Amino acid sequence: MNHQFVAPVAVADAPNSSVHVIENADSAAEFLSKKWPAFRGPRHADAYAASVMAIAGRETLLVARDAFIAAAREADILVEGGQV
Repeated sequence: MNHQFVAPVAVADAPNSSVHVIENADSAAEFLSKKWPAFRGPRHADAYAASVMAIAGRETLLVARDAFIAAAREADILVEGGQV
């Protein structure tokens, strides 16, 4: 099932590296678990939980997206503007 965000979020997996466009909660959960840079602050855990809960229908997609943006900002990987 596709749990599409209202607008995609762009992140770089490291400074000056590849840009990834995260369009839904499924992609957010996968990126958070498999491609996230070494720094995992407290917002990372919040974002992962919110993404998984959104996939399960127990949280809104807006909350999951906002949590993902907060985690990306904390890890300094959010692409300027936070979306594409």
